[in-house]
Amino acid sequence: MSSNTTTKNTNNNSTNNSEFLEEIVASSSSTISNHQHHRFPAEANRYALYVTAGCPFAARPWAVQALYGLPISIIPLFPAAHDDGWFFTAQSAGEHDMVASYPQAHSLHKDPLHDNVHHLKQLYWQVNPNFDGAVSVPLLWDTQLDTAVNNSSLGLSEMLATQMKQFATRNQEIDLFPGGKGSPEWEEHQALVQELHATVTTVMYQINATNKDGNRRDALVKEFYDTLTRLQNRLTSNNTHQPFLMGQHLRFADLVLYITLVRFDISYQWRFGLGKYSIRENYPGLWAFTQRIVRIPGISEALWPRDIMAMYFMGTKWNQKGQGRSVPMVPVAWNDSIALPMSLTSSSLPSSNDHKGKNSGQQYHQNGSNDSSKYLQGSSTGSNNQNGFSNEKHDVHKSTTSIVTLIPSNVTVSSFAWALFWMGCGGSLAMVIQFLAVQLTPK
Repeated sequence: MSSNTTTKNTNNNSTNNSEFLEEIVASSSSTISNHQHHRFPAEANRYALYVTAGCPFAARPWAVQALYGLPISIIPLFPAAHDDGWFFTAQSAGEHDMVASYPQAHSLHKDPLHDNVHHLKQLYWQVNPNFDGAVSVPLLWDTQLDTAVNNSSLGLSEMLATQMKQFATRNQEIDLFPGGKGSPEWEEHQALVQELHATVTTVMYQINATNKDGNRRDALVKEFYDTLTRLQNRLTSNNTHQPFLMGQHLRFADLVLYITLVRFDISYQWRFGLGKYSIRENYPGLWAFTQRIVRIPGISEALWPRDIMAMYFMGTKWNQKGQGRSVPMVPVAWNDSIALPMSLTSSSLPSSNDHKGKNSGQQYHQNGSNDSSKYLQGSSTGSNNQNGFSNEKHDVHKSTTSIVTLIPSNVTVSSFAWALFWMGCGGSLAMVIQFLAVQLTPK
């Protein structure tokens, strides 16, 4: 996803629609290949993937890397962009305010591959000094040739899941892209991915961009909710109760849907004014689907909920006054329901004492610091705990806290938690009281 100001020769007030497109930094043929003499050969510990936690497009190849435990370094930029785009090291006053407002961000304060790079746009200009397109993530980088490989989220995901799968350290039995190219199963899957991309992922930003046309916005919102209903029926109708969209096996299309679902309840619902329904409370089939995927070993390594929220609650692209905006806490009810390890939503990075003796491709998270010198080591152990985060299963029905004794018996803990979260996001006290009053009304 591109940040709000992304080109070398465009002023800050310009608009571009690149968030709906995926531009290629190098040529469209820039792919990783198993051929020995290919420019970008499939090799372990050679490539690095630049990402931001909130971007649903960067999340796609990152989820593939996490699922398979691929020996590809993950390099996270600060999760929110200011006027100069995605950054490592704050330069402007606005960027410094962002970092001060959210010091717990799981990002590096320095590009571990380039000493003098403080913004992602500098890497684009290194590859092409005349580059005038969207400076976006994901970006796959060849550390040996010191150049960009590709920045297409769909193309990168397929590359990693096929050409790099030979280096998988876990979940080797999962085939994200089924059948051979051109086979009926392959074509069905590709069509589903494109459908989800258009009707689930990018429609969120189209909804946000139609704030001056209420009728068009309402129509898009209805279409989106109808799509969710249809997808839920696909998973639960006809007594099949299939675990994934194409049946019994996880496919890349499932990851595309999952990535949007986890962002909906904690960001889109509030930032884009889509509060009529939530995934957790109104789409039980899709919520169970989301939980099912999160519990697959490795997947939660690419899910940082509060960093996701930072992109939408702090970035100037999504806020007229993005400078210094605070990031809400992840709702306890959401975290308990999805059964994420608490370290993913804690206010501090993991302590080095919590992870002694573990080897991983992302040691920055293990030692609890932003020390990039210990970061680029690639994943080669096959551990299911690559970030120092626990992958153990949690009981999704566990009680939350003793605060339930303070709430009337017919108001659920989740309703109370969402009301508090609503206030934290700027909702008026009157709106919150009205919301709780509805919950108190006898059913």
